[in-house]
Amino acid sequence: MDTEFANTEYYQHIAWAEKEHTSIFDPDFGDLLHISLGLGFLRGKLSQLVSLISGRDFEKHTYTEEAMTEAYQKFDEAVQYALNESNFKRYILLLKSLGILDKSYAKLPDSYVNFGYILYLYLKKNTNFSNDQIEKYTKQWILMTALVKRYVSSPESGFDRDLRLISEANENNQLPEFFERTISQNLTDEFWNLTLPNNMEAQTTQLTNWRIFQMSQIHAKSHAWLEKDKFTADTINEQGNVHHIFPKAYLRKNGFKQNEYNQVANYVWITQPRNLEIADRAPKDYMADAETIKYHSVENDKENAIPVTLKDYDYHQYKQFLDERRKLMAQSIRELFESL
Repeated sequence: MDTEFANTEYYQHIAWAEKEHTSIFDPDFGDLLHISLGLGFLRGKLSQLVSLISGRDFEKHTYTEEAMTEAYQKFDEAVQYALNESNFKRYILLLKSLGILDKSYAKLPDSYVNFGYILYLYLKKNTNFSNDQIEKYTKQWILMTALVKRYVSSPESGFDRDLRLISEANENNQLPEFFERTISQNLTDEFWNLTLPNNMEAQTTQLTNWRIFQMSQIHAKSHAWLEKDKFTADTINEQGNVHHIFPKAYLRKNGFKQNEYNQVANYVWITQPRNLEIADRAPKDYMADAETIKYHSVENDKENAIPVTLKDYDYHQYKQFLDERRKLMAQSIRELFESL
Protein backbone atom coordinates (compact mmCIF):
# COMPACT_ATOMS: atom_id res chain seq x y z
CA MET A 1 0.00 0.00 0.00
CA ASP A 2 2.91 2.36 0.76
CA THR A 3 4.63 2.47 -2.62
CA GLU A 4 7.19 5.04 -1.50
CA PHE A 5 8.34 2.83 1.38
CA ALA A 6 8.18 -0.29 -0.80
CA ASN A 7 10.81 1.24 -3.07
CA THR A 8 13.31 1.75 -0.25
CA GLU A 9 16.06 -0.57 0.93
CA TYR A 10 14.28 -0.86 4.26
CA TYR A 11 11.33 -2.62 2.69
CA GLN A 12 13.71 -5.08 1.05
CA HIS A 13 15.04 -5.96 4.50
CA ILE A 14 11.62 -7.09 5.72
CA ALA A 15 9.96 -8.36 2.53
CA TRP A 16 11.10 -11.92 3.31
CA ALA A 17 9.08 -11.92 6.55
CA GLU A 18 5.80 -12.10 4.63
CA LYS A 19 6.47 -15.79 3.96
CA GLU A 20 7.86 -16.56 7.41
CA HIS A 21 5.26 -18.33 9.54
CA THR A 22 6.49 -19.29 13.00
CA SER A 23 5.56 -18.42 16.55
CA ILE A 24 8.75 -19.85 18.05
CA PHE A 25 10.19 -16.35 17.86
CA ASP A 26 7.68 -13.74 16.77
CA PRO A 27 8.88 -10.32 17.99
CA ASP A 28 6.48 -7.41 17.68
CA PHE A 29 7.39 -3.79 16.97
CA GLY A 30 8.28 -3.06 20.59
CA ASP A 31 10.43 -6.19 20.83
CA LEU A 32 12.37 -5.19 17.71
CA LEU A 33 12.98 -1.73 19.15
CA HIS A 34 14.40 -3.31 22.33
CA ILE A 35 16.54 -5.71 20.29
CA SER A 36 17.90 -2.93 18.07
CA LEU A 37 18.52 -0.67 21.07
CA GLY A 38 20.42 -3.43 22.86
CA LEU A 39 22.50 -4.37 19.85
CA GLY A 40 23.23 -0.85 18.63
CA PHE A 41 23.70 0.98 21.92
CA LEU A 42 24.12 -1.77 24.56
CA ARG A 43 21.19 -0.31 26.46
CA GLY A 44 18.01 -1.90 27.70
CA LYS A 45 15.65 0.95 28.54
CA LEU A 46 13.49 2.02 25.64
CA SER A 47 13.10 5.52 27.08
CA GLN A 48 16.79 6.05 26.34
CA LEU A 49 16.24 5.54 22.61
CA VAL A 50 14.39 8.84 22.22
CA SER A 51 17.26 10.68 23.90
CA LEU A 52 19.84 8.91 21.76
CA ILE A 53 18.27 9.68 18.40
CA SER A 54 17.58 13.22 19.60
CA GLY A 55 21.34 13.69 19.78
CA ARG A 56 22.02 13.30 23.48
CA ASP A 57 25.64 12.73 24.46
CA PHE A 58 25.29 10.80 27.73
CA GLU A 59 28.90 11.46 28.73
CA LYS A 60 28.87 15.23 28.10
CA HIS A 61 25.19 15.67 29.02
CA THR A 62 24.56 17.72 25.88
CA TYR A 63 22.57 17.43 22.65
CA THR A 64 24.46 17.80 19.35
CA GLU A 65 23.85 17.29 15.65
CA GLU A 66 26.91 15.04 15.49
CA ALA A 67 25.55 12.78 18.23
CA MET A 68 22.18 12.64 16.48
CA THR A 69 23.75 11.64 13.16
CA GLU A 70 25.89 8.98 14.83
CA ALA A 71 22.90 7.61 16.76
CA TYR A 72 20.76 7.28 13.63
CA GLN A 73 23.60 5.50 11.85
CA LYS A 74 24.05 3.04 14.73
CA PHE A 75 20.32 2.46 14.97
CA ASP A 76 20.06 1.94 11.21
CA GLU A 77 22.83 -0.69 11.31
CA ALA A 78 21.31 -2.44 14.31
CA VAL A 79 17.83 -2.60 12.77
CA GLN A 80 19.18 -4.03 9.53
CA TYR A 81 21.30 -6.60 11.39
CA ALA A 82 18.33 -7.67 13.53
CA LEU A 83 16.06 -7.94 10.49
CA ASN A 84 18.59 -9.84 8.40
CA GLU A 85 16.84 -12.97 7.11
CA SER A 86 19.83 -15.25 7.66
CA ASN A 87 20.39 -14.03 11.23
CA PHE A 88 16.72 -14.41 12.10
CA LYS A 89 16.31 -17.89 10.63
CA ARG A 90 19.53 -19.15 12.20
CA TYR A 91 18.27 -17.95 15.56
CA ILE A 92 15.00 -19.82 14.97
CA LEU A 93 17.05 -22.98 14.39
CA LEU A 94 18.98 -22.30 17.59
CA LEU A 95 15.73 -22.10 19.57
CA LYS A 96 14.44 -25.29 17.96
CA SER A 97 17.66 -27.06 18.94
CA LEU A 98 16.87 -26.14 22.56
CA GLY A 99 13.64 -28.12 22.33
CA ILE A 100 11.26 -25.21 21.75
CA LEU A 101 8.20 -26.00 19.67
CA ASP A 102 5.86 -23.83 17.65
CA LYS A 103 3.23 -23.96 20.40
CA SER A 104 2.31 -21.23 22.86
CA TYR A 105 2.62 -23.60 25.84
CA ALA A 106 5.92 -25.09 24.67
CA LYS A 107 8.11 -22.00 24.45
CA LEU A 108 9.72 -19.48 26.78
CA PRO A 109 8.42 -16.02 27.76
CA ASP A 110 9.37 -13.26 25.31
CA SER A 111 11.91 -11.46 27.51
CA TYR A 112 14.29 -14.45 27.55
CA VAL A 113 14.23 -15.14 23.80
CA ASN A 114 14.41 -11.41 23.03
CA PHE A 115 17.56 -10.98 25.09
CA GLY A 116 18.86 -14.23 23.61
CA TYR A 117 18.58 -12.70 20.13
CA ILE A 118 20.43 -9.57 21.28
CA LEU A 119 23.18 -11.74 22.73
CA TYR A 120 23.34 -13.96 19.64
CA LEU A 121 23.70 -10.94 17.35
CA TYR A 122 26.16 -9.21 19.69
CA LEU A 123 28.44 -12.26 19.79
CA LYS A 124 28.30 -12.62 15.98
CA LYS A 125 29.09 -8.95 15.46
CA ASN A 126 31.61 -8.22 18.20
CA THR A 127 33.60 -11.38 18.94
CA ASN A 128 35.77 -13.91 17.17
CA PHE A 129 33.87 -16.83 18.68
CA SER A 130 33.11 -19.79 16.44
CA ASN A 131 29.49 -20.44 15.56
CA ASP A 132 29.47 -23.37 18.00
CA GLN A 133 30.67 -21.11 20.81
CA ILE A 134 28.11 -18.43 19.96
CA GLU A 135 25.28 -20.96 20.02
CA LYS A 136 26.53 -22.58 23.22
CA TYR A 137 26.75 -19.31 25.18
CA THR A 138 23.45 -18.03 23.79
CA LYS A 139 21.55 -21.21 24.66
CA GLN A 140 23.10 -21.47 28.11
CA TRP A 141 22.28 -17.81 28.83
CA ILE A 142 18.67 -18.20 27.69
CA LEU A 143 18.15 -21.25 29.89
CA MET A 144 19.99 -19.84 32.90
CA THR A 145 18.09 -16.55 32.87
CA ALA A 146 14.75 -18.30 32.44
CA LEU A 147 15.43 -20.77 35.25
CA VAL A 148 16.42 -18.10 37.78
CA LYS A 149 13.77 -15.61 36.55
CA ARG A 150 16.46 -13.03 35.84
CA TYR A 151 14.18 -10.75 33.79
CA VAL A 152 10.88 -11.16 35.64
CA SER A 153 10.60 -8.06 37.80
CA SER A 154 12.16 -5.44 35.51
CA PRO A 155 13.25 -6.75 32.09
CA GLU A 156 14.54 -3.38 30.84
CA SER A 157 16.76 -2.87 33.89
CA GLY A 158 17.96 -6.46 33.64
CA PHE A 159 18.78 -6.03 29.95
CA ASP A 160 20.62 -2.77 30.69
CA ARG A 161 22.72 -4.36 33.44
CA ASP A 162 23.61 -7.52 31.54
CA LEU A 163 24.52 -5.71 28.32
CA ARG A 164 26.90 -3.49 30.27
CA LEU A 165 28.49 -6.48 32.03
CA ILE A 166 28.80 -8.47 28.80
CA SER A 167 30.36 -5.59 26.84
CA GLU A 168 32.80 -4.81 29.68
CA ALA A 169 33.87 -8.46 29.85
CA ASN A 170 34.32 -8.53 26.07
CA GLU A 171 36.43 -5.38 26.10
CA ASN A 172 38.67 -7.02 28.72
CA ASN A 173 38.85 -10.31 26.77
CA GLN A 174 37.12 -12.04 29.67
CA LEU A 175 33.82 -12.99 28.07
CA PRO A 176 34.06 -16.82 28.37
CA GLU A 177 35.11 -16.41 32.01
CA PHE A 178 32.18 -14.03 32.60
CA PHE A 179 29.68 -16.53 31.21
CA GLU A 180 31.11 -19.43 33.17
CA ARG A 181 31.31 -17.43 36.40
CA THR A 182 27.77 -16.03 36.14
CA ILE A 183 26.28 -19.41 35.30
CA SER A 184 28.12 -21.20 38.12
CA GLN A 185 27.03 -18.52 40.60
CA ASN A 186 23.38 -18.96 39.65
CA LEU A 187 23.08 -22.65 38.84
CA THR A 188 24.64 -24.15 41.95
CA ASP A 189 24.10 -27.67 43.27
CA GLU A 190 21.71 -26.16 45.80
CA PHE A 191 19.72 -24.62 42.96
CA TRP A 192 19.46 -27.90 41.06
CA ASN A 193 18.75 -30.09 44.10
CA LEU A 194 16.55 -27.81 46.24
CA THR A 195 15.49 -24.52 44.64
CA LEU A 196 14.40 -25.85 41.26
CA PRO A 197 12.38 -28.81 42.62
CA ASN A 198 10.66 -26.42 45.05
CA ASN A 199 9.91 -24.04 42.19
CA MET A 200 8.14 -26.88 40.37
CA GLU A 201 5.39 -26.83 42.99
CA ALA A 202 2.71 -25.17 40.90
CA GLN A 203 -0.53 -25.93 39.08
CA THR A 204 -0.29 -24.05 35.79
CA THR A 205 1.15 -25.42 32.56
CA GLN A 206 2.23 -21.81 31.86
CA LEU A 207 4.98 -22.25 34.49
CA THR A 208 8.31 -21.50 32.82
CA ASN A 209 10.02 -24.43 34.52
CA TRP A 210 7.35 -26.82 33.24
CA ARG A 211 7.99 -25.51 29.74
CA ILE A 212 11.72 -26.05 30.19
CA PHE A 213 11.06 -29.60 31.38
CA GLN A 214 9.17 -30.22 28.14
CA MET A 215 12.10 -28.73 26.24
CA SER A 216 14.41 -31.20 27.98
CA GLN A 217 12.25 -34.08 26.75
CA ILE A 218 12.03 -32.76 23.21
CA HIS A 219 15.78 -32.07 23.09
CA ALA A 220 16.50 -35.61 24.32
CA LYS A 221 14.02 -37.06 21.76
CA SER A 222 12.13 -38.74 24.56
CA HIS A 223 9.32 -41.18 23.86
CA ALA A 224 5.88 -40.38 25.18
CA TRP A 225 5.19 -42.26 28.38
CA LEU A 226 4.09 -45.88 27.94
CA GLU A 227 4.70 -45.71 24.19
CA LYS A 228 7.09 -47.54 21.89
CA ASP A 229 7.33 -45.43 18.75
CA LYS A 230 5.63 -42.13 19.61
CA PHE A 231 7.74 -39.22 20.80
CA THR A 232 6.91 -36.49 23.29
CA ALA A 233 7.28 -33.84 20.57
CA ASP A 234 4.79 -35.65 18.34
CA THR A 235 2.29 -35.99 21.18
CA ILE A 236 2.54 -32.29 21.98
CA ASN A 237 2.17 -31.25 18.35
CA GLU A 238 -0.70 -33.57 17.54
CA GLN A 239 -2.82 -33.51 20.69
CA GLY A 240 -1.87 -30.41 22.64
CA ASN A 241 -2.87 -31.53 26.12
CA VAL A 242 -1.42 -33.30 29.11
CA HIS A 243 -2.83 -35.99 31.36
CA HIS A 244 -2.59 -36.80 35.06
CA ILE A 245 -0.31 -39.61 36.24
CA PHE A 246 -2.54 -39.95 39.30
CA PRO A 247 -5.93 -39.52 37.53
CA LYS A 248 -7.80 -36.50 38.84
CA ALA A 249 -11.07 -38.40 39.15
CA TYR A 250 -9.28 -40.97 41.29
CA LEU A 251 -7.70 -38.34 43.53
CA ARG A 252 -10.93 -36.35 43.77
CA LYS A 253 -12.76 -39.50 44.85
CA ASN A 254 -10.19 -39.91 47.63
CA GLY A 255 -10.55 -36.41 49.03
CA PHE A 256 -7.94 -34.40 47.13
CA LYS A 257 -8.73 -30.86 46.04
CA GLN A 258 -8.13 -29.26 42.65
CA ASN A 259 -4.98 -27.42 43.74
CA GLU A 260 -3.57 -30.78 44.88
CA TYR A 261 -4.27 -32.98 41.86
CA ASN A 262 -3.55 -30.24 39.31
CA GLN A 263 0.17 -30.12 40.00
CA VAL A 264 2.72 -29.92 37.17
CA ALA A 265 4.54 -32.83 38.80
CA ASN A 266 1.38 -34.87 38.16
CA TYR A 267 1.32 -34.02 34.43
CA VAL A 268 2.69 -36.12 31.62
CA TRP A 269 2.34 -36.28 27.86
CA ILE A 270 0.63 -39.52 26.83
CA THR A 271 -1.55 -40.49 23.91
CA GLN A 272 -5.32 -40.34 24.16
CA PRO A 273 -5.75 -44.14 23.79
CA ARG A 274 -3.29 -44.73 26.63
CA ASN A 275 -5.09 -42.20 28.79
CA LEU A 276 -8.41 -43.99 28.20
CA GLU A 277 -6.81 -47.28 29.28
CA ILE A 278 -5.56 -45.68 32.51
CA ALA A 279 -9.06 -44.30 33.20
CA ASP A 280 -9.52 -43.40 36.87
CA ARG A 281 -7.40 -46.16 38.40
CA ALA A 282 -4.62 -45.89 40.96
CA PRO A 283 -1.10 -46.17 39.50
CA LYS A 284 -0.52 -49.52 41.23
CA ASP A 285 -3.59 -50.87 39.44
CA TYR A 286 -3.04 -49.59 35.91
CA MET A 287 0.69 -50.33 36.15
CA ALA A 288 -0.31 -53.97 36.77
CA ASP A 289 -2.41 -54.06 33.60
CA ALA A 290 -0.39 -55.92 30.95
CA GLU A 291 -2.14 -54.16 28.05
CA THR A 292 -1.60 -50.65 29.45
CA ILE A 293 2.10 -51.20 30.17
CA LYS A 294 3.03 -53.37 27.22
CA TYR A 295 5.63 -50.79 26.13
CA HIS A 296 6.67 -49.76 29.62
CA SER A 297 10.36 -49.77 30.50
CA VAL A 298 12.76 -48.32 33.04
CA GLU A 299 14.24 -46.15 30.29
CA ASN A 300 10.79 -44.84 29.34
CA ASP A 301 10.18 -43.91 32.98
CA LYS A 302 13.48 -42.03 33.04
CA GLU A 303 12.64 -40.18 29.82
CA ASN A 304 9.48 -38.88 31.50
CA ALA A 305 10.92 -38.34 35.00
CA ILE A 306 8.65 -41.03 36.47
CA PRO A 307 9.75 -42.59 39.80
CA VAL A 308 10.37 -46.33 39.42
CA THR A 309 8.29 -46.86 42.56
CA LEU A 310 5.11 -45.53 40.90
CA LYS A 311 3.97 -49.12 40.26
CA ASP A 312 3.51 -49.54 44.03
CA TYR A 313 1.63 -46.29 44.70
CA ASP A 314 -1.93 -45.37 45.43
CA TYR A 315 -3.29 -42.11 46.85
CA HIS A 316 -1.55 -42.68 50.19
CA GLN A 317 1.82 -42.04 48.49
CA TYR A 318 0.64 -39.18 46.25
CA LYS A 319 2.50 -36.38 48.05
CA GLN A 320 5.62 -38.53 48.25
CA PHE A 321 5.32 -39.11 44.50
CA LEU A 322 5.11 -35.36 43.83
CA ASP A 323 8.32 -34.72 45.79
CA GLU A 324 10.12 -37.52 43.99
CA ARG A 325 8.99 -36.44 40.55
CA ARG A 326 9.89 -32.79 41.05
CA LYS A 327 13.46 -33.87 41.76
CA LEU A 328 13.53 -36.06 38.66
CA MET A 329 12.13 -33.25 36.51
CA ALA A 330 14.82 -30.92 37.85
CA GLN A 331 17.42 -33.56 36.99
CA SER A 332 16.10 -33.75 33.41
CA ILE A 333 16.40 -29.99 33.08
CA ARG A 334 19.93 -30.13 34.46
CA GLU A 335 20.85 -32.77 31.89
CA LEU A 336 19.51 -30.50 29.15
CA PHE A 337 21.63 -27.60 30.37
CA GLU A 338 24.77 -29.68 30.78
CA SER A 339 24.38 -31.12 27.29
CA LEU A 340 24.65 -27.71 25.64
